[in-house]
Amino acid sequence: FYEGSFITVYLSPADCHRIFSPIEGKIIARHHIPGFLYPVREPHISGTKNLYIKNERLFTHISHPKMEILLGKVGATNVGTMSLEYDDLRANCLFQKESMKRLETPIDISRGDHLATFHLGSTVVLITTKKLSFIPPMLSHVKYGEAIGFFE
Repeated sequence: FYEGSFITVYLSPADCHRIFSPIEGKIIARHHIPGFLYPVREPHISGTKNLYIKNERLFTHISHPKMEILLGKVGATNVGTMSLEYDDLRANCLFQKESMKRLETPIDISRGDHLATFHLGSTVVLITTKKLSFIPPMLSHVKYGEAIGFFE
């Protein structure tokens, strides 16, 4: 992912709390990293060093013929509970330890399929292995089915 791209999308409490696949491909793994639940809005983002690394995270790894993507869900204050459509893991439960699960049989996924749910709102970080140019300007809303980028 070193030479790839990323985009961070904040979900406010008024936004849809379901996360949909941006591409078709195969879900090959998930990685859960328990952590803190600091707020993910200003002034906390700029005032808390390494905020996205400290907060609880849940990654979905999707393989596509042209690239790999990590779709990271970042927990936050009051929104640490995250669930997956393709696995029974539920984040933000007491005494959880970091876990990674590589799927023995990858799961086919289509663009727009429901992948995960925040049980309120928070932040999604999309990381790719290929350079992408992202379309949405900063501070704009992303709507279901809307293109968010293209290959350079």
